[in-house]
Amino acid sequence: MAFVKGEDVTAQLDLPALFRTLPLTMEHEYTQLLTAASAAAVVDAITAKKPTILHAPGPCGLPGGYPIRACDDGVEVVLPPGVTLDAAINLNREAQKLNGSERIDQDGTVYFVEQHMAILKDLLGYECRSMTLEESEERAQELLAKYGAFAQRHT
Repeated sequence: MAFVKGEDVTAQLDLPALFRTLPLTMEHEYTQLLTAASAAAVVDAITAKKPTILHAPGPCGLPGGYPIRACDDGVEVVLPPGVTLDAAINLNREAQKLNGSERIDQDGTVYFVEQHMAILKDLLGYECRSMTLEESEERAQELLAKYGAFAQRHT
């Protein structure tokens, strides 16, 4: 959803053209700043007296990102007209597969897309079909070491 002075103007936008302006890849530092700015905007909105419409990842424990209304009363998902919550959840679940996650269980265990993991196995010698939250730090260190060895071989 896109708002100008409180009015929903989403239907007036050429969304495919807007998405083509986004970089295909982003530097890691840039994505960290983007994540921090997004989190700060949500916190700011929650502490404000006036409701604010913005986008947030995982509101109310949902998979993916959604447009939300945030204010001092909390957070509420606000979808465009004609989009059901079930449709938005299904879209996010399909989109997470494009990012390499087949599914994420309630306990936080991530199951990776086989085709994506096959690329990491082929290029880096790294294989991980699933990962619990508790394993994430150790897996990150392992992946960093594998990538470092790969970079050494190709520089």
